[in-house]
Amino acid sequence: ATEASAIGRLLLGSTAEQVVRHSDTWVLVAQPSPASKVVLVASDLSESAMSAIEAAHEEAIRRKARLVAVHCLDLAHPVIAAFEPGVTVDEQTKAALRAAARETLEAQLSRAGASADIVIADGPPARAVLRTAEEHSVGLLVVSTHGRTGLARVALGSVASAVASRASCAVLVVRG
Repeated sequence: ATEASAIGRLLLGSTAEQVVRHSDTWVLVAQPSPASKVVLVASDLSESAMSAIEAAHEEAIRRKARLVAVHCLDLAHPVIAAFEPGVTVDEQTKAALRAAARETLEAQLSRAGASADIVIADGPPARAVLRTAEEHSVGLLVVSTHGRTGLARVALGSVASAVASRASCAVLVVRG
């Protein structure tokens, strides 16, 4: 990558993050995207993720695209580590968490009248969502945002902002 394109990505990233952070409505961060028939929706399994699932389902129908839904299990999250340093999760517990996440995501998809390939990804959510988008050559990535501000945003971060500023495809950020 050239220095100019690196600076451009940095500026686009910071601009996209600011728009996502301060907007009261849905935001589409348009990028040159692969000619793809895949729409990816990320769900944190919360009620606010339903808006993103519904929007992704509608967009997949409109594009005649395959819908992929991802949920990320971050078992090494800093908040968990702060309370239980050095804790490791055994394989049986991981399997149970993955199964529960899959079941909840299937229920969300069903409520939206959608069917999708389901991915339960490991790792920090923004990284795992971006990795899944790359692995599936996604043309559109849909995420929801809770619109947290202040200390909650600092403590929890914003997956939507990070994804919108770093994705190599178009990203639709839906207010949950």
